[in-house]
Amino acid sequence: MKNSSILQKPLDTKFNYLSHLNDITNGINLKEKTVIITGGCKGRGLEVAKTLAQLEANVIVTTPNLEQAKMNLIDFPNIQIEEVDLTNLKNIEAFSDDFLQTDSSLDLLINNEEISLYNYYKDDYGDELHLSHNYLGHFHLTLRLWTVLKESVGARIINLSSYQHKFSMFNFSDPNYHYKDFNDVEAYAQSKTAMNLFTIALDELGKKHNIRSFAVNPYILVDRNNIELSPKKVIVEEFLTIIWCATNSMLDNIGGLYCENVNIAPLDLDDTLNNYNTFSTGVKRYSLDQVTAQKLWQLSEELTGISLEIDF
Repeated sequence: MKNSSILQKPLDTKFNYLSHLNDITNGINLKEKTVIITGGCKGRGLEVAKTLAQLEANVIVTTPNLEQAKMNLIDFPNIQIEEVDLTNLKNIEAFSDDFLQTDSSLDLLINNEEISLYNYYKDDYGDELHLSHNYLGHFHLTLRLWTVLKESVGARIINLSSYQHKFSMFNFSDPNYHYKDFNDVEAYAQSKTAMNLFTIALDELGKKHNIRSFAVNPYILVDRNNIELSPKKVIVEEFLTIIWCATNSMLDNIGGLYCENVNIAPLDLDDTLNNYNTFSTGVKRYSLDQVTAQKLWQLSEELTGISLEIDF
């Protein structure tokens, strides 16, 4: 794997956190494009799903809460809703098998769904729930859908990350807290570092098929003291970068990048972990490390029982 951090620097783009959604989507039409978005029934995922549907994409939303999704998407009958529990591998396999039987290609996969919990929980396989839900479920789903991603012309994968990846590296010695005391902030942060590393490995694997991958921090990290933002604008901010990564042609032919503030983020050259109360822009280099990404991929194959024939 080559060093992807060379391209990890902002582009000269007219967009930023104050941009309007209409400006970002102006001139974009996704007719005949198929999109799968996990967790698309509430919050930013709901707004992403509705925006892409308005751009005429065929949108499939997965959710563990079918009734909530039906209620929130009642005005969007063209959005298909599927019940999927990302902590249940058999459930993921059943959904992906059904999709594979439709003979549809997949143009955009948005691995958006996440949880943040105070207490320690495990899934049925013994994996800590942040790791299971936020990362391993998406790893399993993506690999199950790999063949239809390859059939698309220029597919993209968007992995939801967070600035909180700066609070924890990936702990290979005890990722599931079998031996050390549980820390909820660290567990969430570890799952987001995993998503960054997953993005690096995915892009290396997919670029020969023109499948490009991006990690997205949806949160806007700016000093708002002198900026007047409406509550509606704050909601829009949290999905602008996802929409930009999913649709903007400036990202054609590049990938394996961490994005925020509607742009590619700069590198954070401080390799120490951030204090939990520190909020800063940029991406930690340890979460873009190719050797670590390969190591995590191999561990993920062991934990999920799925693999691809790959050569890093």
